[in-house]
Amino acid sequence: MNPFARLGVQPKFTVDLGELERVHLELSRALHPDRHAQGLPAERRRVLDEAVAVNEAWRVVRDPVRRAEALLALRGESCEGPDAKPSPAFLMEMMERREELESAKVGGAAALERLAASVEGDFERTRSRLGAALDAGDASFGPAARLLAELRFHRRLLDEIASLEDD
Repeated sequence: MNPFARLGVQPKFTVDLGELERVHLELSRALHPDRHAQGLPAERRRVLDEAVAVNEAWRVVRDPVRRAEALLALRGESCEGPDAKPSPAFLMEMMERREELESAKVGGAAALERLAASVEGDFERTRSRLGAALDAGDASFGPAARLLAELRFHRRLLDEIASLEDD
């Protein structure tokens, strides 16, 4: 499934989330089961399947990690493999971040908030670089796969921090 085609938007990383939400709502209204309640069972099932597909496409395209994965897949590029591995320097940085996380657990809410803000900045910088690589064209796909792997690392760390903050 091409989530961009399903939503009728250009397949690129940089998207206007407000416009994307407007398109999603418009399609959702058109495919709402109440609008098709008088149709034949096969037609109602087709519309329901279409609505499910539109909702899944929305979930993919609005999320930067899943959007990048979809773009790479559409272009026949792998999100795995040697080109998609973070550099040793990045992995060392992530080990240091994990040590910071352990320290922040002891340091309390303020320490977790500082770490979260720092990792969010890293996430946004990586997201921006990934978007530039994906929107630049074919020559950037190798770096895009590596940046996607880095973005996943940042997201996992942010999720862990959020979980600790919730506790």
